[in-house]
Amino acid sequence: MPDSNGGDAVCSFNPIYGQGMSVSALDAIAVRRCLHGGDQDLPGRFFRSSAKTIKVAWRNAVSADLALPEVAGPRPIGLRLNNAFAERVLTAVESAPVVAGQFFRVLGMLDSPPG
Repeated sequence: MPDSNGGDAVCSFNPIYGQGMSVSALDAIAVRRCLHGGDQDLPGRFFRSSAKTIKVAWRNAVSADLALPEVAGPRPIGLRLNNAFAERVLTAVESAPVVAGQFFRVLGMLDSPPG
């Protein structure tokens, strides 16, 4: 049963991270862009575009979840490095307004994360 999370038509996210509406808005932009490109392989072009947005949101949620020791799941080296970097960013956010501003732009999916 879908909840009120806006991205449920294609993907479902944990609502605690607030990504559903951001993904929905970005998918609406993708639909517009795909429609302007004509109807040739329209569904395929949309789903490829949507997958990129979903990948970022999903990776952010999984990384945050797996930073908690009580959450079960594999923690490959890439994830551990990402979470160690995220801890440093969160420390910098406390005292560096520029870092905080960019952090919240990435968190709100206004900008893509580096890498």
